[in-house]
Amino acid sequence: MADQELNEKLAKWAGFTYHGEIQSLYQHSPYGWLNPNYVYCKEGLPKFTNSLDDCFEWLVPKVKYQLELGVLLNRIHGKLYACILTTYKGDIAAEPAKHKEPALALCKAIEQIIDKEDKNIYTS
Repeated sequence: MADQELNEKLAKWAGFTYHGEIQSLYQHSPYGWLNPNYVYCKEGLPKFTNSLDDCFEWLVPKVKYQLELGVLLNRIHGKLYACILTTYKGDIAAEPAKHKEPALALCKAIEQIIDKEDKNIYTS
């Protein structure tokens, strides 16, 4: 999955919604994405796959408070980052995700949780 596709998948999961280009009698706005606070994203979607700041602002709170998972992000072998999502009991919620970019490692770990949620919807 390309970074842009993953970024959009994460944004939708975090509560961002796409409304297309907005046109009204008074203005034309190219900002089609609304964040979970119902504010248009003037700069486009956050760059989750490139920015830990964006991840910790929008994704990690949902992981932590709604799913009650902990986030462990470690550098391994000096070249890769590994991200593990754990329950508060210490059980691993998803396979460790590894990447040379820490934000992408975190995004790939969260993607596993999203995919598990999607499967649960259809198997219940």
